[in-house]
Amino acid sequence: MEVGIREIHTSLNAFDIYSLFGHKTDTVLLDSSRDKDGLGKYSIIGLNPFKKVTYKNGVMTQDGAMKSVDPFKALNRTLQNYTIKK
Repeated sequence: MEVGIREIHTSLNAFDIYSLFGHKTDTVLLDSSRDKDGLGKYSIIGLNPFKKVTYKNGVMTQDGAMKSVDPFKALNRTLQNYTIKK
């Protein structure tokens, strides 16, 4: 599976764009609003996930399966299976 990433140039801010999709299930906005020193260059909007991972009280759930593992190691192993198409 390939994951697509696109840079979009627009006069809208990330929150305005996200508001078009935010009512849908399983969406996320990672807003890099800090513009000082160029640290706020990118914001990320994610929708239509092909995997869902949660971590709470020491238990990780991935695609409905519960696991008691280090979530960062498990995510690293999972991400090794995917490439990003630019």
